[in-house]
Amino acid sequence: AGYSDSYIKSIFKTLSAIFNYSEEQEYLKTNPMLKASTPTVIKPPVEVLTPEEIKTILNRLQTTNCLLPFKIGLNTGMRIGEVVGLRWRNINFETNTITVDHQLLAEKGRYCLGETKNKRVRTIKITQDFADYLKAEQEKQKQNKELVAEFWRENKVYNYFTRKVEIVDDFVCIKETGDFINHGGLKYIERVVKPLGIDFNFHKLRHTHATTLLENGASIKMVQERLGHARPDVTLNIYSHVTSKYEVNILD
Repeated sequence: AGYSDSYIKSIFKTLSAIFNYSEEQEYLKTNPMLKASTPTVIKPPVEVLTPEEIKTILNRLQTTNCLLPFKIGLNTGMRIGEVVGLRWRNINFETNTITVDHQLLAEKGRYCLGETKNKRVRTIKITQDFADYLKAEQEKQKQNKELVAEFWRENKVYNYFTRKVEIVDDFVCIKETGDFINHGGLKYIERVVKPLGIDFNFHKLRHTHATTLLENGASIKMVQERLGHARPDVTLNIYSHVTSKYEVNILD
């Protein structure tokens, strides 16, 4: 109790290796791990935001820096590192698509641009309404940069692709001063909506996005590619309760 599935499995593998070696060296007559098994892990159900909760959070975030990343997560299902690392160069307003080819990582006291979780580059289609919203936000940022002038902040991050520290001047999720919004900054959402009776974490936006797609008839394959899962069965395993309820054709 209290330990993660991966931690339990790592302990099991370590003990198996130790006792297997002991048996081979004849320190033990039998390997006691042969009769041991890891406990069955019952994963908690996927938690999503209700339409009412989404509306409440949107209203609460209207005048904050967290509104833009919240909407990106809700409309794309991108991971938190992909959202805070998103750059304007990755958004194509002619095709209304977002190319996800990196994420922002917090490592050893610094922020870095690195590969996505599964090292997969994917393209996400967005609606015209959301594309228009992003265009308006981009224009606001340009005007704000002119207004702030010499006080505009430069964002220096380590780039794993080029192996050097670089100035990134086109982060999508930024503050009024130009500073990029990091993972910790988005914890603000959790704090301000908790008094409203909403249990929030950013990953819920990903689950909410995927569940909404499946409920509206999207195939497992389409959702897998949109979320960037390594295989369709990963998506199916996470959202099996949704596909079962709505009888989505997983072979589509």
